[in-house]
Amino acid sequence: VLQAHGSSLLNTIAAIPVSKRETDNANAHKGRMVRFGSFCKHHGLKAQDFQLLPPSTLTTIIVLYAIHVSTFYRGYTRLTDGTRGLCLKAIKEHCRAAADYMKAYGVKHDPRFTETQVAPQPNASYVHSLAWVFKRLNKTRINNIKQRPFPKEALNILCSLAQSVHENCLLSVVADLLSAGIHLGWRVNEYAQTDSTLNMAPDGLPFAVTTRDVAFADHKRNIINMDDQRVRLVIVTFRFQKNQEQNQQITLAQNNTTRCPVAVFRRLVARAIRLQAPFGLLGWHDGGPVHRLHISRAIKESVRRAGFSNDQLCHFDTHSVRIAAAVILFEQGMTSTFIKNRLRWKSDMYEEYFRDTEIIAFQHAKAVMTQFI
Repeated sequence: VLQAHGSSLLNTIAAIPVSKRETDNANAHKGRMVRFGSFCKHHGLKAQDFQLLPPSTLTTIIVLYAIHVSTFYRGYTRLTDGTRGLCLKAIKEHCRAAADYMKAYGVKHDPRFTETQVAPQPNASYVHSLAWVFKRLNKTRINNIKQRPFPKEALNILCSLAQSVHENCLLSVVADLLSAGIHLGWRVNEYAQTDSTLNMAPDGLPFAVTTRDVAFADHKRNIINMDDQRVRLVIVTFRFQKNQEQNQQITLAQNNTTRCPVAVFRRLVARAIRLQAPFGLLGWHDGGPVHRLHISRAIKESVRRAGFSNDQLCHFDTHSVRIAAAVILFEQGMTSTFIKNRLRWKSDMYEEYFRDTEIIAFQHAKAVMTQFI
């Protein structure tokens, strides 16, 4: 057929208007999006669920869908092994349609892997991974309801207790780490370890912040010694992050409060140097590295001393510090973009942390009352 009609067929295709071809491609793309929506519906995933899940999980869903497509949509392309199935280009088109479907329902970033990472094995099983996605989704929903921001009065109590003990002990280190966390909203793996073994990053250094990740500067951002009286800024570099924004820098300015970030990081860096912490680890005390369990216990004890009941302690954990950082900025009227950039979110997950706090309630009442005076 190609020998007899090949040239005429090519001429016919070339004669098709570009606009019509683009329309056909757009319709095909919409069809793929609908097909992905049916896949999600079949497995119990709702469109509004995408905004609850972190970027890594969204990418996992797309890869699972690519495996599903390559396994069950046999297509008309003859593969290298002689069987019929979808070629890599077609799989990528389905992944692109899945990403666009997610973005149509509120996801503001592209959740796809790179082109080389979306190529699955045709015979791979995705049932176990799909179960993991649902487990992660359920955990996210529960945590959004369960977790509460770390109370400011609890942090004040913790810092007051730290002043009565030696500056190299665990309590002093935890108080400084949580004070810094209120400014940075950092994740627990950025300042604490899972256990006595250090969590190492691909660059051979710990995931947690070290002394080499902290720099002090004057008001013109000139790097100077931390003991210099001209220090006005502290610059913290996050080498590895959950959102894949590596080596992101956050600058904090000096203030006259008891939780001044410059003073806090001066103590953390000086302590790490004094104790000769491995790799200059900031989360280090005279007994070794700071564990996640240390942080959790300190938070719960300070919350209990702040007057919360034992039944309420389950609502406070290590992530309460990151939630508190977002809530404080929200209470002060900072924009969503400001909160997202300063606390290093790539998705809109931070909006799930905005709580109905007392300050928000008073602001709401004041705004309403102005209309009736």
